[in-house]
Amino acid sequence: MDVHRGMNLLIVDDSQADARLLQLWLNESSMIRSILIAPNGANALSLAGSKNASSSDDSIDMILLDGNLPDMSGLEVLAELKRRPECAKIGVLMLSGTFNPRDAEQAATLGADDYRAKPFEGDDFARLVVRIEEFWSARG
Repeated sequence: MDVHRGMNLLIVDDSQADARLLQLWLNESSMIRSILIAPNGANALSLAGSKNASSSDDSIDMILLDGNLPDMSGLEVLAELKRRPECAKIGVLMLSGTFNPRDAEQAATLGADDYRAKPFEGDDFARLVVRIEEFWSARG
């Protein structure tokens, strides 16, 4: 993994407003190369699989995964990602509108790198961007 090329992120969130707000905040980071948005779990799995099937510069490095999606839960998406060889090494940060300790524990067991409440204020978004940058730097 080449941390110098910048990180390719996938935001998985059924709320277009939440995804767009995350994207706006993340665009401020010089460590982010590109951001894709998927509105549901099936689309996320398809994108991650196709982008990571070959070792190209556009492979997904990290996924910001909403815990509540319309077609499957974020935990189901996470489990499927970690089962797929081409997706298993993608970093996953789960975001939930309501923090649930049991879900956080299950996410960690399934291989999530972090589990956090969704940011709702500017300071929360800024902390999330810092956490993502720390994650990316640690992987290098």
